[in-house]
Amino acid sequence: VILEAESFGLPVITTRVGSAVTMVVEGKTGFFIPFKDSQAIADKIIWLANHESRRREMGLAAYDHVAKNFSFDKKMAELKNILLI
Repeated sequence: VILEAESFGLPVITTRVGSAVTMVVEGKTGFFIPFKDSQAIADKIIWLANHESRRREMGLAAYDHVAKNFSFDKKMAELKNILLI
């Protein structure tokens, strides 16, 4: 879901769980919040709603991050390197 949102140019709000830490760049493509902290979620949603230009910048950065690091070609090249080792 994180990569899908970023691929549509949306900043993400998530927790530091699993591979999320590789998918989001704190403050650049989205935000990490503490687990089970509904106030933190609300605060980040309100912040994004009130900072339109910054939200757009983050969305563009999120799109670029996905395109650069998670494209099909990049992942196939990584898989090829694993299989050839």
